[in-house]
Amino acid sequence: AIVVKDASTNDNIVIPPKRRKYDAILIDNFMPVMSGPETVLRLRDNLHYQGALIGITGNILPDSLAEFTGRGAQKMLLKPFTSRELQTTLDTCIHESKVKFA
Repeated sequence: AIVVKDASTNDNIVIPPKRRKYDAILIDNFMPVMSGPETVLRLRDNLHYQGALIGITGNILPDSLAEFTGRGAQKMLLKPFTSRELQTTLDTCIHESKVKFA
């Protein structure tokens, strides 16, 4: 079962209560407060988040995609994406995270 939590701004993501554990966080490139890649960097470096981080963008330029992955996103979903692509990406990234950080 998938449970979804919505964060209206990314500052709600980068300062989560320590007791919350998420298997995956999907982060849009353009968010209020800070960019998606900056959010990814803060989650990895400051909060030591070990779950799956998936970047979402409509920008297909290689530099934009590399900025996300270079800061710690495992995979990118390009808009528009299908529910099948989303499920496959979630399954793959969650499994990889559990193996990598076990």
